[in-house]
Amino acid sequence: GPEDFVRRHRAALESDRVSASLHHWIDLMFGYKMSGAAAIKAKNLVLRAPPGDSASGLPSGAAHCARGRFQLFESPHPRRRVEACGRPLRADGGAHPCRGCPGG
Repeated sequence: GPEDFVRRHRAALESDRVSASLHHWIDLMFGYKMSGAAAIKAKNLVLRAPPGDSASGLPSGAAHCARGRFQLFESPHPRRRVEACGRPLRADGGAHPCRGCPGG
């Protein structure tokens, strides 16, 4: 049910793999890599068709989707804080799973 869906997706979003790179995605979708030289270097350019150009070749939803993006951050988003072992800190404030880490 819905609880299982939330549990699984929360576990995925809080996983080591996602935590290690989520800040890059934030930079692309909402951050400094949305415009200027950083966007060009990251190949994160949004092609906009001229108004009324139906022959642009863009899928019908692509141009609409690009219009809804707003830049929220102007500098690189920080990485998620991690313990000495490289694992993310627990969002709920609970004990860390590693015995060798502070709080573990």
